[in-house]
Amino acid sequence: MTIKRSLGIIGLAASLSGAHLVATSLEPKGGETLTVGQVLAIKWTAQQNHPQGIDIAFSKDGGATWENIRAGYGDNEINNTFNWTVPASATTTQGKIRICQSGPCNNTHNSNRATQNQPPWVLVSPVTFTVQASTSLAPQSQSPAGFSLEYRQDTRNVNVAFALKAPGPVLLQAFDTRGRLVATLIEKDYAAGSHAHSAFSNAMGAASGSLMFKLNAAGEMKTHTWMPLR
Repeated sequence: MTIKRSLGIIGLAASLSGAHLVATSLEPKGGETLTVGQVLAIKWTAQQNHPQGIDIAFSKDGGATWENIRAGYGDNEINNTFNWTVPASATTTQGKIRICQSGPCNNTHNSNRATQNQPPWVLVSPVTFTVQASTSLAPQSQSPAGFSLEYRQDTRNVNVAFALKAPGPVLLQAFDTRGRLVATLIEKDYAAGSHAHSAFSNAMGAASGSLMFKLNAAGEMKTHTWMPLR
């Protein structure tokens, strides 16, 4: 092997090892109690920036299954923060966060190894945390249609939670700034009690500016205005 080639391999190994994640740097570390609608600052530290991207995932069953909350996030700093608005569908007592660098995303590299070329490429919350329903979701005795709603522009997903005193039809629609119907997200009958629903519509991606979500349930109408980030 030539000296030039040897130096090239050493340089490649150094660049890979320099991009490793720092063990124990992930926040949340577990034990926290979060609330639907809360903005959670997910934080981690890398030995070197990693512009190829980070996959950030959430588990509500202690790590048995995972759902991406952001794929390909640009890890361009040594100390990184991703702000996640906790959706209504995330309620659990077994929550965990995982960040994965240079996939595939599995849990086999959670901590530093003896040599530099054994990463952690994956960090997972070591202890589970709790996600509780938002206090804005009124008890049934106060409001038949009290609800919380979150819209994610990047995925065009809407997560909504509401409560009904009695069974009946529920209609959730999105309108643009001119009052034109953009999408019908829910149109069905629900039983009495609390409900959480996740809906998707490509049509919302074509709308520009703010969106007005209107929930009609049990004879009441509730609205939620979503403003695009600038």
